[in-house]
Parts: sequence; structure tokens; C-alpha cells
Amino acid sequence: MNDDIDTKPTEKPKRKGKSRKMPFGVIDGGKSDKPITTIGKHPGGAPTKYRPSMLPIIEELASQGAGKVEIAVALGVTRHTLNNWMESNEEFFTIMQKADQSAQAWWEKTGRDATFGAFPAFNSAAYIFQMKNRFRRDWQDIKTTELTGANGGAIEVIARAVEIDHLDDDQLEVLEQALIEFKDDAEQVK
Repeated sequence: MNDDIDTKPTEKPKRKGKSRKMPFGVIDGGKSDKPITTIGKHPGGAPTKYRPSMLPIIEELASQGAGKVEIAVALGVTRHTLNNWMESNEEFFTIMQKADQSAQAWWEKTGRDATFGAFPAFNSAAYIFQMKNRFRRDWQDIKTTELTGANGGAIEVIARAVEIDHLDDDQLEVLEQALIEFKDDAEQVK
């Protein structure tokens, strides 16, 4: 046995005091004297960080085109936290729905203004990409292909199995010729 080996488990260094930096744009850094309104509780029972003073900030950011992540950063929480608040509180869900609608309205107005020359360096391709990915429900290109049979009816599919052991030489020659023509047609399509 080697006595030189230290068998003590390694411990995490302990933090001294609360020197946690608040993200840029946090509403009040948790220093508000207003009571926290609990939308729900964490599994351990601690109240959430939600405060009614956040609502005007959400509305203001959304009116400038901000999305969920931008709003979450400004509030000092994660997008996951916003989603949890939306799931646990119908009023907050409604507020976030209105915020999403307000953000989309800002983007659409900005794009409309830019189309008519309000922004000389407007990149329409980047704008379209942004809109299609950010507001898919209203901006997604929808492509549908529909196949129908005769007179708009169903396509009739007939599958036949042929036992070639029972074919005579003339029938085998006809089958071989049909397969050669099918192969040639398929190669021309490519």
C-alpha cells in the first residue's frame, strides 16, 4: 500500500459573500422594495423572481422588436424561466403572447418602411430570412404538391407478380424489351 496517495475527496472552493454580477439590463438587480409576486414556486419552495414591475419593460422591449431571449436577459432570467412563468400563469402567458405580437408588428412595420426607402442600406434577403425564421406561423413558405388520378380521383395502383418460369420465349422477349425501354426512359429523366 502506498501512503503517498491522498485519498481525501476533493472539495469545491467555497465562495465568499455574494459577488455575483447581474447581467446587463437587469431591471433592478433584485434591490426593489416591491414585494415579489409569486407566479409559482421553485421545487424547493423559494418564490420566483417575477415582479409586476417587469410588465412595462416587457411591453417596451417588445414594442422595439425584442424577442424572448432579449426580454429574458433584460429581466435577469433565462428563456426557460419565462417559459415556466408562461406555463404556470395565464396572465403572464397572455402578456407574452401580446409581446410576441407587438414584436412582429415592429418588424413588419420596419420592413414596410425599408421597402419604401426609409433605410438606404436595407438588406431585404436578411430581412426575409429573419421573418421566415422568427415568425414562421405567418411568414413560412408553404409548398404543397397534390397528385390525383383521372378526373381528380384517387390514383389507381396495380401491382402484379409475374412468375417468369411459366413464360415462353416470345413473352420473355417482350418483357425484356419493356424493361429496356423503362430503363432508357428513366435515364432520360435524370
